[in-house]
Amino acid sequence: MKNDVGAIWTRWVLALAYLGLIVFWVFLLREASGPLLPAVFFLILAIPAGLFGTYLATLRRIHWLSAWSTDSFAVRWLSGPWLRLLTGFLMAFVASALLSFRFSVADGVDLTLLAMCVLLLGLVLSLFGNWLRKQFQPLYREGRALFWAAVICAAVMSLVDPAARFAAGAYVNYATVGEAIEAVRGQGNWLGDSAVAHWVSDWGSSWGGLERFVLGQLAENPGFGTLLAVMVSVLTRFPLYFMLGLSVCAFVLPFSEYRRVLLPSSSSDEPGRLSSSRIAWASASATILVLFIYLPVIGMIESKIESQHATRSPEAVVVRTVELIGDQYHAVGTMDEVGRLAESMVYERGDVLRPIDQALGQGFSIMRANVDTYLDWYYSLPGEWTRLAQLLTGNIEDHLRAKLTEQLGAGEPFASFEQEFEQALRGQTESVDEFRRLADELLDARRVEVAAGEEVHVVARGDREDLLSLPIHSGITSLEQRLGVTAATAGISGVVAAAATRQVIVRLATRGTLRTAATAIARLTLIRTGSSGGGAAGGAVLGGAIGSVLPGLGTAIGAAVGGAIGGLAIGVGAEYLILKLEEWYSRDRHRQELIASIDEAEAGLRQQFGLERTSER
Repeated sequence: MKNDVGAIWTRWVLALAYLGLIVFWVFLLREASGPLLPAVFFLILAIPAGLFGTYLATLRRIHWLSAWSTDSFAVRWLSGPWLRLLTGFLMAFVASALLSFRFSVADGVDLTLLAMCVLLLGLVLSLFGNWLRKQFQPLYREGRALFWAAVICAAVMSLVDPAARFAAGAYVNYATVGEAIEAVRGQGNWLGDSAVAHWVSDWGSSWGGLERFVLGQLAENPGFGTLLAVMVSVLTRFPLYFMLGLSVCAFVLPFSEYRRVLLPSSSSDEPGRLSSSRIAWASASATILVLFIYLPVIGMIESKIESQHATRSPEAVVVRTVELIGDQYHAVGTMDEVGRLAESMVYERGDVLRPIDQALGQGFSIMRANVDTYLDWYYSLPGEWTRLAQLLTGNIEDHLRAKLTEQLGAGEPFASFEQEFEQALRGQTESVDEFRRLADELLDARRVEVAAGEEVHVVARGDREDLLSLPIHSGITSLEQRLGVTAATAGISGVVAAAATRQVIVRLATRGTLRTAATAIARLTLIRTGSSGGGAAGGAVLGGAIGSVLPGLGTAIGAAVGGAIGGLAIGVGAEYLILKLEEWYSRDRHRQELIASIDEAEAGLRQQFGLERTSER
């Protein structure tokens, strides 16, 4: 009796701790960015229903296998642990999807009804629990009784739900489905700022809005319409209350019964004891599923959703486009006109640009040589794990841009260019006073008057003094005009390096290389899944060894820790092999895309500086 009381208190403590964890995570999610925290929240929601669903699947499998010979094909294939693990994983996924979609748009009425569902399940178990247990054989007594209690509770709550909402005035006769969806969406998204969070919230809003619209319309019709509204509510609400009931049942089921999930299928009334190797196997499997499959899959989904929704904001065609120079508006193309004016005043243009042309080519050659250093990092385990961490926090593409900028700029590729430029700048003798006078006249002629309150779209910005102080060298004029800096303040090497790297990254983005690289960590998810069996087995062996050999660790805890370590070690090994396979498969193509983008960036800068035409002379 004392043990029973202790077990009951343990279940209560675990249930309250689980509820507290959900509340705590909800507060964290409000300020979250990236899919990591929502992914962990979905996992938290899924664990209880997934565990109980796996236990029910174990009971069904024991019942099915009781009709087969122990040497039959069915017993050999259906009694293995991986089928149970897959069943539990799918059950957890369904539970997490239903609960997260509903919770993402839950209001006060929804939360009250969910609390009523938990209380009703407790009442059903108190009044009918013993009677339900007596209906089944000892092997199925606990699990089947809890299952049918959850079914009864979900059925009753599905009938109570429309009546409670009608009494609370929750049925609103919306004019359109869109109005109903917007009303639900207006309740806010508390899952954080990530593509996955917005996707879940949008689906929850769409489903909740459609449900409200249909029920609101049907509730207005007497007789058959009201009955139809009740039927629709039962069909849409039953899965939610059923999954919630299964989650609660996970804490009511005696913990000893969960041993059946890991043990070989047996029809004995009492589950056997777990060995250290079994616990280690389970720990290793869970480690691999979460770290090497679940989180990369969430990252892949995040990247996929972002790529599908990455659309450019439309600009209203009626808005006038202008350039803002200083505090005055000018017609589009004014800055280019000033640049062409400066170009027309260059003396001995070919002799000035020829050494700069050669130095620029040397700088891009150094950039091309740095590509292999970047690829060495990219196809390394630290690089892979860093990208996965950045993907889960929503910063993967920014991280790849920063790393690519760092690697391509190694060795100061354009230091020689700086020297040649400064020498050319000192050799310039053209007076800038005439250029300033002509440029002032051009700016005044192209000024645009904007009425008060008129909306304009600024396509380019520049400082008037910087624009009028441009060197008369056409290449430098174009560079400063486009980048908004001067050689005197920033150093032309830094300017060209920034411009070159920026153009490389723009061309990589146009080709889709950065987005492809951001999603490459999820490309071989199926291979990771296939390697999980070996990882779990290896982790189980290491866990069993630690749990049975080392003094002080010959316990289930030691086996679990060893299993986690083993699963992590095998998972890292599998990651290394998968990464090498990815390198063998795509490194050459990746390098070709980088080199091609550098070639295009060089051609673009040469065209800006006028070096291309000079080289042809």
